[in-house]
Amino acid sequence: MAASGATIDEMRDTISGRSLQAEVRSAQARGDELLVSQRPGWLDTAAPKLLTLMALEENWDSYGGRALLPATARQALQLLARLCDLGLPAPRLVPTAAGGVQFEWNVEGVELELELAPGGTMLAIFDDRDRGESWERELAPTDLVPIEGALLRLATIGPRR
Repeated sequence: MAASGATIDEMRDTISGRSLQAEVRSAQARGDELLVSQRPGWLDTAAPKLLTLMALEENWDSYGGRALLPATARQALQLLARLCDLGLPAPRLVPTAAGGVQFEWNVEGVELELELAPGGTMLAIFDDRDRGESWERELAPTDLVPIEGALLRLATIGPRR
């Protein structure tokens, strides 16, 4: 499981916040407008959940589910850092059978799923029943601009914890 040059201990350090804080500082220095100035309360449960997902072994679901690779966990952590300051409600983190991580929000009829796949692609699925808006988009995990409207919609209706 310690593929891509990262050890489990390094990933634990990353998820525990040491590297998250470095990621935040780096993004702020770049002038990244979608990034964090402070950590929301839900990050304290999301980061350990990511550690739990990293501990899953091959065939974790008894249907051939693949283990989460450290590189994918690192991308998930970077995505968490980018989502921190947007005023979003807590995401639900779930493993995918392909070895990825899915971020899910379902708030007052608005659903957003961000599926981060091994290899660095991300699929965004959005559905707002009240407004009759529904779409799917494939994007890079570093480019949240195409889904900015969906993120803002969630931020305006969801409880922040």
